[in-house]
Amino acid sequence: MNYSAAIFDMDGTLLDSTWVWGKVDEEFHKMIGVVKTLKYSEDIMHMPPTECAKYTKQIYNLSETIDEIKMMWYNIAKDLYLNEVELKPGAKQLLEAMKMQGIHISLATSCYAEIAELILKRHGIYDVFEHFLYSDKLGVNKESADIYKFAAEYMGVLPENCAVFEDILKPLNLVKGCGMGYFAVDDRQTNETKKALQQNADHYIFDFNDFINNGDFERFFCLKEVV
Repeated sequence: MNYSAAIFDMDGTLLDSTWVWGKVDEEFHKMIGVVKTLKYSEDIMHMPPTECAKYTKQIYNLSETIDEIKMMWYNIAKDLYLNEVELKPGAKQLLEAMKMQGIHISLATSCYAEIAELILKRHGIYDVFEHFLYSDKLGVNKESADIYKFAAEYMGVLPENCAVFEDILKPLNLVKGCGMGYFAVDDRQTNETKKALQQNADHYIFDFNDFINNGDFERFFCLKEVV
């Protein structure tokens, strides 16, 4: 399949940043004086900020408002993103190659919109994206394919012409079920998740530089010229 559009997740896909939210959780739980449980971490894993704040307020019976909880997380995360988070190797090169080739590119993320804008501008890739889709603003999470469908609609392309780049397993079957390609990006998955992604994704990417240089980019996407 030669795809003409790409939808990128941000954390764990373009950025080496999945560790940030574990750090945010640790700091937040210290602030409220509660011990974080594995169940809590699993429950909130794919929630956008507002949904997560509502859940957190309810289970911990917090006096803080939803907006105050979100701001606590935001303040911790913003500093880490701006000072410690880096792009995955080859991510910028792939995005720039896609842009040069006229491939439509959108971002679909559960991260704070304000943080996403800051970190993408910091690394000089903000302008490559045509559309930015934020789970929190759309009121969706990645337990459905809705955010990716919205991206295809905004770009004016059919779902089957879109390739989704993600590091998580959760939406794989849903995304493939609506006809999109699923390109799994290596991150900090468990061995079990990594194996499932390698077996079921349309392609598994260990390194974006390799994806460009070994012919996979040319093989999977509609190119005007060899990159």
